[in-house]
Amino acid sequence: MPNASQEEVFVEISQLVKSALDGYKVCIFAYRQTGSGKTYTMMRKPAQPDEKGLIPRSLEQIFQTKQALQPQGWRYEMQVSMLEIYNETIHDLLSTNKDASRIENGVAGKQYTIKHDANGNTQVSDLTIVDVQSSREVNYLLD
Repeated sequence: MPNASQEEVFVEISQLVKSALDGYKVCIFAYRQTGSGKTYTMMRKPAQPDEKGLIPRSLEQIFQTKQALQPQGWRYEMQVSMLEIYNETIHDLLSTNKDASRIENGVAGKQYTIKHDANGNTQVSDLTIVDVQSSREVNYLLD
């Protein structure tokens, strides 16, 4: 509901985060018109504990689980890639070459393709991938 707190919204999706840690594929897709509250719900104000959005809360859950399971011999390797699809064009948000996917002088830059393998895994070609060890590193990339 529109008056739900960030905590209430997170409780609704926290089991999806656990499922991702268990190895299942998970996607939370936010799609609405401009100004409808997508960024508010997903990010909000990470520095203010009760106003954190889904992404900061999910990161906390992921890295807390990683730390809690390390003494039992569990090992997680985590990587981050970020993309935006805008006007049916994929943009690599972590690319150091910000013009790679733009069209200049009628010639398209880097072309990304979505690929599915026989195991049902999906990858986007040539995206920048960054190894991360902490939620702080992921937040830095988000910033």
